[in-house]
Amino acid sequence: MLDLHTDEMCLLSRSRQGERLHKHVSSVCKSAYYSIKTLRHIRPVLTCDMAKAVTASLTQTRLDFANSLLIGTYGSSINKLQSVQNSDG
Repeated sequence: MLDLHTDEMCLLSRSRQGERLHKHVSSVCKSAYYSIKTLRHIRPVLTCDMAKAVTASLTQTRLDFANSLLIGTYGSSINKLQSVQNSDG
């Protein structure tokens, strides 16, 4: 049986949580980029303003979903999300 101290167990738990959040962020980014990419199929029938609004809406919907779970996540994950947000421009 493992004999871990409480502090070690907390660190292990945070590490696992961080890994899960990193996977979640990667999934959110992938989904958002996919949505942006698929807009090219309907882009010819949209005005420029309409295309920007649809892109921003899709991106923000993906980024805002469960974002309160991201408190305390790694800076690299936040940077990925920021990159998605900046790309919808």
